[in-house]
Parts: sequence; C-alpha cells; structure tokens
Amino acid sequence: MNVSVSFVFLVEKLRADGNKSGEVLMLHKLATMSPFPDYALNTAQAALELARKEGFALEEKALKRTLTQLYGAKGKIDKAPNRREALLLLQDLARELERKDGEKFDDANKNLEDFWMALKQSDVDAAMQKVISRDPATYLQFLKEHGANVAVPGEKAKPPPGADVQGLGLKNKLLTGPKPYLYLSFRVGGISYGPRYRCCDLPMGVGGEPGSAIGVLELQDVSDDWERELQYNPSILDCALQNGAAGIFVENRP
Repeated sequence: MNVSVSFVFLVEKLRADGNKSGEVLMLHKLATMSPFPDYALNTAQAALELARKEGFALEEKALKRTLTQLYGAKGKIDKAPNRREALLLLQDLARELERKDGEKFDDANKNLEDFWMALKQSDVDAAMQKVISRDPATYLQFLKEHGANVAVPGEKAKPPPGADVQGLGLKNKLLTGPKPYLYLSFRVGGISYGPRYRCCDLPMGVGGEPGSAIGVLELQDVSDDWERELQYNPSILDCALQNGAAGIFVENRP
C-alpha cells in the first residue's frame, strides 16, 4: 500500500477516535510527504486551521514554517503565513546594520534564521541597499566583518588563502566561523536556504589549499524521522556542496 494512502487511513482513524493532536500531526506529515504541491498545500492548511482551533501552539508554528516553504516553492511568497513577521525581522536587521551594532546585528540575523523563506530577494535588497547606499564602504565593511561575502570599495586584495599572515602560523590550518555567517553570506548573494537545508554545522576552510573545505554535516531538528532513514538525504547532499563556501573563513581571516 502506498505510504500516503496509509497516512490518509490513519488520519481518518484518528479523526474518528477524536484524537485531535494526532490528527494534526498526521496531516502535517502527509503534507510534507505528498508529491503533489496543491494537495500538500491544502493538507497543511487544514492541519493549521485545526491546530489553531485546538490551541496546539507548537504544531501551529511548525505548520506555518511548512506552509511558508510550500508557498515559496510555488512562487507565492506573499501568501506565506510567516511573511509579515519576516518583514518585521528584516527591518530589525536593517536597523542594526544602520546602527553598526555588531552584537544586535548578529542577534537580528539569528532571529531571521527560520524566516528567510518568507522573504523575496527584492525585500532583502530594498532593506539593505537603503542603508548601504548612504555609506557603501563603511556598511559593506561591517557586513564583511560579520560574515557576508561582499566586496568593499577601495579594499586591497587579501593575501592568498593559506598564506602565513604576519608570521602567525596560519598556514595549512582549518579555519572556521559561525554557522549563521555562512548562511547570511548565501542570503546576501541571493540564495535562501530553509531550516532543512542548513546542515553545515561546522564549516571549515583549509588554509594553504585554495578552494578546499571540510565540515560537519548534520540533519536539523526540523527533519522528520523518515528523512533520517534516507540513504541519500537531499539536505545532506545539498549541504555537501554548500560547505564548499566555507572558504570565506579563509579569505576573511585577518
């Protein structure tokens, strides 16, 4: 029997038994497993309505995230349930960029981790460029210091990756940096990865070996049990490629 069909029968059984929590959970799983976008969207919507009605706050939050990903995949970001909150968080990020408050900027970026999928590239460009245009050199330097892979006007070329900078013995060392900076760099470059596709937990560039990187990849908490049983998990395969960007930690090392 098809797995999706089995889940449908299970949903009906839970509904008949009055198990609302189980029904919401199974509807959510059914939505994430369906190969049909419209069916997945309708199922997730039904689950969200039931979760709201029954007061299941945690599942409501998870369903909003799933629906945001589904709407994003259909190119209908404006309908994403997390969009309004995402736009407000983006404003916070731009505000802290304008203030050049490093600690609060990092916090604002972390708060956005689960909301990038609810934003369009034009949203990010408009918010960030409004600030950057006032003083490109200063703000781009600030972004670079906080992990973004951006070019700073007038900046001299860095020594080649792996060079023994100022005799500090950095050659042939593994150079790492905070995970959020890696994904901020992707986002500034126009690529938005959702929670399931942020598996690079310890990205490292290899000093002395241009273009080389190693890292630790791990499925995130949002991944379902069935995803962990896959021999070739799409998230892990994609993140194996993502990890190649860890070279920025070599290039940006002072």
